[in-house]
Amino acid sequence: MPTIGLIGLGNAGRPIGERIVAKGYSLAVYDLNPGAVERLARLGAHRVNSAREAVRDITLTVLPSSAEVRQAVFGEYGALSAINSSMTFIDLSGTDPDCARDVENRLGEKQAAFVGGTIHASGAPAVVIPNGQFTIAVGGKRETFEKPRGDDYLSAGALDAESV
Repeated sequence: MPTIGLIGLGNAGRPIGERIVAKGYSLAVYDLNPGAVERLARLGAHRVNSAREAVRDITLTVLPSSAEVRQAVFGEYGALSAINSSMTFIDLSGTDPDCARDVENRLGEKQAAFVGGTIHASGAPAVVIPNGQFTIAVGGKRETFEKPRGDDYLSAGALDAESV
């Protein structure tokens, strides 16, 4: 079973993290808000102190904007420094195209897989996401989705809204 890192525990990240933990995955969590980290730690997630320390087999970012994504990935304690070729990085922040390309290109230099996407919710995310009423739309290179990795977590639905 792959390990998962989650950076960003706000309106969307927190309920996603809760579901990942509830499904039995090992989850490392990081957010600038210590209270958000503590809430998930009480459910069984592992607290970490930086985006770099949150990096796992699969690392997700669910952040407010491209500025936060750039800081979390490229900053002094950013995720990029810990990523290697066996890992998959999934940005669900809905970043602007330039930011997504920058992240994908820098991850490509490390031969890590990149998936970019966004969360679509009907209504205020704080209301509908905890109840499972959302869709995650993603895109990436075909080989990222076709390449078997461990227990084939991308195609098997480990991060599918129905399973988490």
